Parts: sequence; structure tokens; C-alpha cells
Amino acid sequence: MPRLEEAQGDTLQMNCAQAKGSVKGSGGIALKSGPNHFDLYHRSGGTCSRLGESMQPAFVRSKDNPVCFIGYTCEEDVGN
Repeated sequence: MPRLEEAQGDTLQMNCAQAKGSVKGSGGIALKSGPNHFDLYHRSGGTCSRLGESMQPAFVRSKDNPVCFIGYTCEEDVGN
């Protein structure tokens, strides 16, 4: 799991297209999406590395869109 200081950008400072482009261009990137929130976002719904996790669509707040789809993130499976 990346650390907050490793985040490559802040979605609140980008428009939706820029945030989505950052994920698409890198394949997987850590981005801040709020004052104390960040996550690792992936361009495609592949496989998560931890057992009990699955790829889920990721929506973040951007400068121009409060519900911007930027890719996918690994989430703990419900019920595990």
C-alpha cells in the first residue's frame, strides 16, 4: 500500500479528464482525493494482489465533477 507522501497528484486540483488521464497513462497510480484520503487507482479492472480483495469502480471528487470515474481500486470483499 502506498503512503500519502507517495501520491502523484490531488484529484481536487485536477479536472475529471486530467485525473482519469493520470490513471490511464500510468496503469496504476496513487492519488490524493481529499484532505486525508488517498488510494491506489488502476486503469483496468484486473486482479488485486491481496486475498479477499476485488477490483471495484473508483469515483473521486475532481475540480469539475463531484463523481468522477477514474478507474478501479482494490476493495475488501463484503463478507470476508
